[in-house]
Amino acid sequence: MDFFNKILDWIKALFSDFNNWMKKTINFDNKLIDLYNTIIAPLDEWIKILGFIAIAIILVFGIISLIKKAYKIVLVLVIIVGVIIILTSL
Repeated sequence: MDFFNKILDWIKALFSDFNNWMKKTINFDNKLIDLYNTIIAPLDEWIKILGFIAIAIILVFGIISLIKKAYKIVLVLVIIVGVIIILTSL
């Protein structure tokens, strides 16, 4: 059991080292905050509100489109399974 604990500790250390390297190299959080502070924060409030409304509309239409496609896929799969069941019962 000690052998498996050593392997588990090695894997955890490997991912921890990789995570720390990614934090130092990419620095994604600070880049995102800097992007917000330099581009979005100086804008007027009405532009921010219009941008939020536009993003909300895009998200709603995207979700509706995704639901329609998922419905079509499920419908096709149900028809295929139904045909297979009918053909195997003959």
